[in-house]
Amino acid sequence: MENGNTEWFQVKRGVRQGCILSPALFSLYTESIMRDVETEDTEDKYSAIKLNGNPITELRYADDTALLSKTTEGLCHKLLSQTRLLSPRSLNNV
Repeated sequence: MENGNTEWFQVKRGVRQGCILSPALFSLYTESIMRDVETEDTEDKYSAIKLNGNPITELRYADDTALLSKTTEGLCHKLLSQTRLLSPRSLNNV
């Protein structure tokens, strides 16, 4: 990074900002990832809160996701799980 700017790069995948498909595609993609993380994380030990007995592990709104955990270990586990599950899906690979 020089003078506060990053180097230019060409975007080869994605949807245009403002496109009505953008939030829908993002939601479909993240839903798939979060279901895989939940399936992998069958133990309830990382849940931050429960609502009517159901663990709440993340909050999502538009293109924002907040992961919830009652421990630092749990949050690290969730982040590493997401990274591992996202890597082979080649969202950012050329």
